[in-house]
Amino acid sequence: MAGIFKIAVVDDDKHLAENIKDIFELASYQVAVANSGKEALVLFKQEPFDLAFVDVKLPDTAGQELVKKLTLPAPATEFIMITGNASLESAIESVKVPQVIGYEIKPVNMDRLLSFVYQVAARKKAQQEVRENRVALKRLLSNLPGMAYRCKNDFKWSMEFVSEGCRQLTGYNRDEVENNRVVAFGDLIAASHRKKVWDEVQAALGVKDHFQIKYPLIDKNGRTRWVWEKGIGVMTDDDSEGIDCIEGFIMDITREKDMEAQLQHAHKMEAIGTLSGGIAHDFNNILGIILGNMELAMDDVPDWNPARLNLQEIKTATLRAKDVVRQLLSFSRKTEVNRKPIAINALAGESVALLRASIPTTIEIKSKIPETLPAIDADATQIQQIILNLSTNGAHAMENRQGTLTISLDTMHLQKEFQLSQHFKKMPPGEYVRLTVHDTGGGIDPAIMEKIFDPYFTTKDVGKGTGLGLAVVHGIVSNHDGAIAIDSSPEKGTKVHVIFPAVPHGPGTVPATDHAIPGGNEHILFVDDEPSLLKLAHKMLERLGYKVTCHNTPRNALAQFTTTPRDFDLVITDMTMADLSGDELARNLLEIRPEIPIILCTGFTEKINALDAASLGIRRFLAKPLDRHELATAVREVLDGSN
Repeated sequence: MAGIFKIAVVDDDKHLAENIKDIFELASYQVAVANSGKEALVLFKQEPFDLAFVDVKLPDTAGQELVKKLTLPAPATEFIMITGNASLESAIESVKVPQVIGYEIKPVNMDRLLSFVYQVAARKKAQQEVRENRVALKRLLSNLPGMAYRCKNDFKWSMEFVSEGCRQLTGYNRDEVENNRVVAFGDLIAASHRKKVWDEVQAALGVKDHFQIKYPLIDKNGRTRWVWEKGIGVMTDDDSEGIDCIEGFIMDITREKDMEAQLQHAHKMEAIGTLSGGIAHDFNNILGIILGNMELAMDDVPDWNPARLNLQEIKTATLRAKDVVRQLLSFSRKTEVNRKPIAINALAGESVALLRASIPTTIEIKSKIPETLPAIDADATQIQQIILNLSTNGAHAMENRQGTLTISLDTMHLQKEFQLSQHFKKMPPGEYVRLTVHDTGGGIDPAIMEKIFDPYFTTKDVGKGTGLGLAVVHGIVSNHDGAIAIDSSPEKGTKVHVIFPAVPHGPGTVPATDHAIPGGNEHILFVDDEPSLLKLAHKMLERLGYKVTCHNTPRNALAQFTTTPRDFDLVITDMTMADLSGDELARNLLEIRPEIPIILCTGFTEKINALDAASLGIRRFLAKPLDRHELATAVREVLDGSN
């Protein structure tokens, strides 16, 4: 106990009072004396006392009445009554006052009185330490990032005690959770996990071990929080070896769970990136073979032949497959975003055609796409990915029912005063192109509206959705300086609005295909370790009038070039080859003949990009698959020195 034990002596016998004072001061107690009730009242107003000796009969008041008055300013003080005329009635009357703990008869036995006071002081010291420990424990528990508890071993987790952290953890006050007054803690555990949590806890208690568990908790506002709990069973005092209660601690780990999910997402993206790079290289080579042979076949089929239409469809599908590979690489951040002014209306029209082949016939697809719209500064592949992702989500919302999916484009002008029901209030004023995808499905529950852009959040069944669609859309829109807003309500469908800043340089256009394919008569050295591509390139370039020498190993090509470097006007080489990479081959060739024009082609590589290639002296960097027009144009431009 902090401080000195203080004693007051109230007795009109001044000799006795001073005698008691001297003896107790020698025992290291602090003692004050009053010789009347009036003096005692003044004394108690000045300072508190731990114990007081009070004479039963004072000149100005009865001792019992004085004690009742003294307890008002000093409720913690305890009293020992002293009397020279002991009687049963007097003793009974004294102990009726709750603060009176003893009754001493004059002449006072000082040894007994000292022993009694020593016990009282020790008891009060212990009580004070308990109070201080409780305050310290309460302060400690209130500062801990979680909730300490003691509960019954029942399925409701009936709480007998919870710390102040209860409110921060659950949204409920302590008194609402304790004794299940408003809610039972067990009912806050997510229904999907209650039995699992109960079983794990009971298994640990069964072997008298502590338990550690993680589970989702639904707080007062309906939000899901992930918590970590550690506890242990407290055994009963008897020999039954039963569980009296459970004591433990629960901590909110929602942030850690989110960080864990982000880390898992990063690992998945890394794995996807590694996988997509390998797929892109091989797949683009395959697409190049299909595309090139199809174009050669089209040369041999006259325009009137119906087969030519089929070949054109194959070409269109191959070019779409090329974009799919690029989307995969873009999603895994393996390719750079290529933003330029584009016509979103043309992309939307092409997307509608793609959707008609993949969406069930029970869903009607409508499009409201103007012929002319301002251009937007964007990556065409990513914008098409937005349209397809949003449309696919809308189709899923109408699964197993008839419905209508409407894709529309228009322009809107944001002003400071009015900004489309405040959906886009953070966007600067100006002209925007708006994409709207509207489905007549079941709508989105308002309770989950805030989560729909979170990575991996999905309402679809396991195996039917990754939860990445809207997260990817949101990321692409943000990277294009745009904004996205959703209007939805249960059973009334969903409208997704996406806006992009309009380019103020006139309407967007789709580059027209130039059917005039340039040719020549120069000698080209073509190097690729894929035999089918070699055959294709040989035919394609020869039909354009060029003389072609092909090698499927770069070292053989280097050997021939070393022998006759002036025989060749241009070198076209693949990047990824077994015994010598394309950039290494280019370095060797340029050492032999520094002015030799080189075109580097790649299905996919992280080793080099267009800027790196240019710094080596390579004239052109092309991504596979190449259509004939693209290849012919690049060859002619490099040979003519127009690049």
